[in-house]
This record gives sequence, structure tokens and C-alpha cells, in this order.
Amino acid sequence: MLFRALIDRLLGSADSQNWCDDFPDTPKSRISYADFPELLNMVLELLAPSAAGANSEQRALESVFPALKLIQRIPPPPEVRKRIQELVLRLSASPHWHVRDMSARTYALLVPQHDRRGSIRKLLLEPITDENSLHGKLVCILWLTKFQLQSAELNPGDIKQIRDWFQPATYDFKTKNRCPHNRALFLDITNLLDIHLMNSISAIPSTCAQSRSDIARVLQEPPGMQKSLALHISLEYASSADNDEWKSSPQGGQGLLEFLVLLEMHAPDALLAMLEALIENAHLIPIECSKIVAEHLVELSVYREQCDMHRLGLLRSLLVQLYQKFQGDGFILQNSITFDDMKRTLGSAHTPPPALVENTVHLWGILVNHTCLLKSCSLTTIFNTASELCGILRILIEDAQSFDLRRAAARSLESMPKIWKFDFEAYEELSSQLQIGDLHLALTLLVYDMLNDDDEEIREIAVNIAATALSSSGYRAERMAPLLANQRLLAHMTTNYSHLPRFLAEAVVRTTGMRLHATATAAFSAAAGTNTALFAVEKQNVFLDPVRETILWSQALKHIPIDTMFPSHASSTSTRDLTKWTRDALSLISRKLAGESGEDGVLGWASKPDMFVFGMRLWCVVDVAFERRRQLGRHSERLLKRVVNILDSSQRQDVHPLWIEKLEKVAVRELGYRMRSGVAAKGVNMLSATVGDA
Repeated sequence: MLFRALIDRLLGSADSQNWCDDFPDTPKSRISYADFPELLNMVLELLAPSAAGANSEQRALESVFPALKLIQRIPPPPEVRKRIQELVLRLSASPHWHVRDMSARTYALLVPQHDRRGSIRKLLLEPITDENSLHGKLVCILWLTKFQLQSAELNPGDIKQIRDWFQPATYDFKTKNRCPHNRALFLDITNLLDIHLMNSISAIPSTCAQSRSDIARVLQEPPGMQKSLALHISLEYASSADNDEWKSSPQGGQGLLEFLVLLEMHAPDALLAMLEALIENAHLIPIECSKIVAEHLVELSVYREQCDMHRLGLLRSLLVQLYQKFQGDGFILQNSITFDDMKRTLGSAHTPPPALVENTVHLWGILVNHTCLLKSCSLTTIFNTASELCGILRILIEDAQSFDLRRAAARSLESMPKIWKFDFEAYEELSSQLQIGDLHLALTLLVYDMLNDDDEEIREIAVNIAATALSSSGYRAERMAPLLANQRLLAHMTTNYSHLPRFLAEAVVRTTGMRLHATATAAFSAAAGTNTALFAVEKQNVFLDPVRETILWSQALKHIPIDTMFPSHASSTSTRDLTKWTRDALSLISRKLAGESGEDGVLGWASKPDMFVFGMRLWCVVDVAFERRRQLGRHSERLLKRVVNILDSSQRQDVHPLWIEKLEKVAVRELGYRMRSGVAAKGVNMLSATVGDA
């Protein structure tokens, strides 16, 4: 175990089985055998005893895996490659499954590209002594085939030749071999070849035509064999599209759709695995076959009472993958599940599992985008379902949600680019333009918050969505950093939606932080309190800078039309909330500075993170208050006097210098305006004396 751990650390991998680094172009270790002359002898010594005594489980597990790992990461010199190939191939007959599997992968990596077909042919012709030896050779062939199909110089004729080599043994493996694992592995190899042949060969060789109409053939097999045989039969249907056997058999047997239905009834697990394999290679199989698979998958993906929700989540995941494979081709969603089905799924009495929620919201976004493309779509339907989805996504992107749910919400919004370019105003079904603006604003706010997500992957998705949203409004689509993207989105919202009451409410909440604390008193108490918990609670989002957000949204507040803040010559609800928050916050800070505990200094009370943010929010709101009064042609002597007193007390109490700097800028801006306008004010002289030459 220690040796294996050292090898893992040395080669930069924590996976001793090497499950993921399976292909020849995997970056190799920079260590070479020339740097360590004894290393090659050590590898040979580790392999040779194990090959000679493969029945010793302890010896195999202790020595084989590190040796094979070294060979995978550090290719042996050409002069000993043949010898190592022989040793590794002998290990593929080991009675231990893990030894066979890893040695087969290693053997396939050792075979050069130009020798792979010859090695496959040689392994097929060698006599078989037992089932373990047969399994090891089949795994070697499987990995050699995978590497060959991954080759940049892939030749369809070579694949056809390899497939022909398997043809004589097909019937024996499907009917006579007593080991289900070997039968399944043999079919997995032929299925892999058949899938890649479909692009260049019109038909796949078939030796069991009768199985196309005999579902019992699949049901007689063990569960591990059912998936491979079911896929094999479905590929025979797919390859026979020229004689319409994918529709129905002229002899009265089942067509492909009937075959899928029977599998769903009698072997649902085999069907699920088969659909997953078909969809993974959907770009290689005939389009008519894909349409039938899509039709059946849509039927299975409909929500029903008492259904298996975990299975439903997997089915909807496959439907999303199939849609993405065809780049949004509409046939996937014809006669699809409805928006009501989406709502029933998320609103069911039983709490849906996270995977089902993720795939449902992603599919919902795809459906919205697809509906926007239909000429016969109902505007009201699009508007209502997009609004409902927006409300769900707002919940899913909260910091407290898991990464998978937040990413699913981002993927859902990314999958409906047409919603940004859809011309709602061209329709007369919606009488209120405020509704349309609210929807676009809500969607834009979602993207804005995703750009502030703690996870880089979600921010990258949000950048792509932001580029799409901005390009629909005339901005040049270009790659942006997340911080720049949300700055441009906020400028876009301020330009286009600042007249909406919802934008005013958002600006007030985001500037003051009312989403966390409804009142200034609650926010101040939480910021001033001392946390006595034994373990600190980790912040949900370390990317979001609350001070930066406050500054950005306070600037947006300055550009909101006066008629929006004061409709019908009266303060709106949001304006009244902002005024009350400002008054209360000023009173709280004034009392704190006037009290005995107001003295601050280095790392004092004003330097506490939450208190510092509270103060910066207050100074930004005060700056907005002065700016709005200047726009109205009014002057508040009371507000000016309170600011002057707070600034004077802050300087005497030695509070945080950034507080003083921000407050001085606000005061100087107001002082400069009053002096330029020639306004006489009692507080001007005192303000000048307090600020000085700042």
C-alpha cells in the first residue's frame, strides 16, 4: 500500500486504478527511465513473478498495480517493449478481475497504432484455455478497438475488416458461451464497431435475424447481458432502415418502436442502459432511428403519479442530451412533454430528488426556446411559462443551494437564447408593456447574479448568456470577464429598465442590503454583535464584493427617473423604505460615535467586515440622497448638518480611514455644488471647516 501511494504521488495521480486516463494521448510523466537506471529492472521484476504466480492474490495486488501504473505513465524503451508486452499480456489471464482489466488497458497502450489491427487479429485466433483467459483477451481487444477508433487516421475499411473478423464467432458467443460476462463483452465490442460503421456502411452483418422479433431472447439473459444484447438488436434495426424494419417487420414481428415498448415493460433497466448508449452515439446512427428513440423517450419522460422519480430524472437527462446532440433540431421536441408537466414535477407532493430538479429546469429552458421558434406559438404561453421558470431559477441560484442546482439553473437560462430576441411588442396579446419589461429585467437580474456566483464554471456560463443578452440589444458580442460583464449588464438595465418600479426596488434592496436585514437597526445589530460560536460559519460566497455591489447599484439609483421614485408627486414604497433606512442608519452611527464605545482605532469596531460594509452602504445612500435633491433643486440642511457632525466625530474617534475618505468625497461634492450655485446655508461654513482642503 505504501509503494502504491508513493507511485501515485510520484506520477501525479490519486487513482491507482487509472480509470480516467485511458487514451494514448494522455500527458505522460516527465520522469524517464534514463534518469533512474534501476527503475526498468524494478518494473520487470514486479511483473515477472506475478505473471509466473498469478494465482497468488496477495502478490498480484501488491506488485502488479504499481508496475502497470508506471508502464502507463512512463512508456518503456523500444528494446524492451516487446518483452513487457508479453508479460502484461500474460497478466490479462489472471483470475483476479482488477488485474485483468488494468493489464488489458496497459497492453493496449503498449501496442503502436500501426500494429493494433494485427494484435486484434492475433488475439482472436489464439486458442482459449479458460473463461478468465478469454475475458482478458476480450478486454485487450476492447481497448485496442477504442484506441483505434480514437485515432486521427481512422479508416472505415479497417473497421469493416475488424468487424468481419468477429463475424464467425458471433453466433457462438450469443448462444453457446456459458459465461454471461464474456458474451456481454463480445457484444460490447461488436456494438462499438457497428455504431462507427453506420456512417460509412449501409448495413450491419446479422446472423440472428429472428431475434429482431423475439423479445424473449433478451429476457432470458442475466441482467448484465440484457443491455448488450438489447443494444445489439436495436443496432440491427437501425442498420435496416432501407427496408423499413425500423418501422415494422413485414413478417408480423415488432419494429424498433415496438421493441422499445416491450423492453420498457419487461426489462426497464436494460432499456435505460441501451438508450444511454444510443444517445451517446446519436450523431452516428440513422436520423430515422433517432426520431423513434426521441419519440419513445419523450413518452417515458412524462411525469406520472407514483412514478420512479430517480428514473424520471435519468430519462429527462437523456432527452436533454439528445436535444443537444442535434443542436436544437425541433423533431426531438415534437409532441413533447408540456410546460404543465414541468410544473407538476416540481410542485408534486413528493419532494423530487435533486437530479430530477436539475434535468427538469434544464429541459424547461429548452422547451421555452423551442416554443419561441414556433410560428404558431401563443405569446401568453411563452410569457407565463418564462415568468414561472424565472421565479424557480431565482430560488435555485441562491448561494445556499448546491453547486449542481445552481449550474442546472445556469444551463437552463443558457439553453433559451431566443427569449432575448423574441419581439413581445409585436403581439397584441399582452396589453401591458410593463409586464414585458419586468420579464426581461427579471431574466437579466438572474444573469447578473450568476456572474457573481462563487463558482468559476457558473460564472463562465453566465458570461456566455450575458454576451447573448447584450448582443440582442445592439452591443457587440465579445468575450468578457465576469466583473466587466455584470458592469455592462447593469448599465444595460439602467438604460432600458430604470423606469420600472421593479428596478427601483432592486436598486434599493441591493444598495442597502435589505435582502439580508429588513431594517437598518437589524443590520447594525448584526454587524456590531460579537460572534461567540466555537466554529465560524463559512461565507456562502467569497467572490461577491458587497462594497463593490453597493457602489454600482447606488450609481444606478442616481439615474432612476424622478417620476419613478415619486409617482403622482408622492414617494413610492421603495423610496419611503430607502428614506427610512437612511434616517435610521444615520441615527445609529451618530449614537455609536457619540458614546463611550465610539472610539475606534486600528482594527476597531468600524473594521469589522459587516460593520464596514454597513457604513459604506450608508455613505453611498447619503450620496444618492444629495444627488436626488440636487436634481429636484432642493437642499436639505438637516441632512447636511448630520453628515457634517458624523464626519467631525469620525475624524475625532479615528474610525476606519476608508469611511472618512468616502464621507469626505460625498461632503466635498455637496459643498462644491452649493458654492457653485451660490446657495446660502448655515452648514456650509461648518462643512468647509470640517473638510478643510479635501
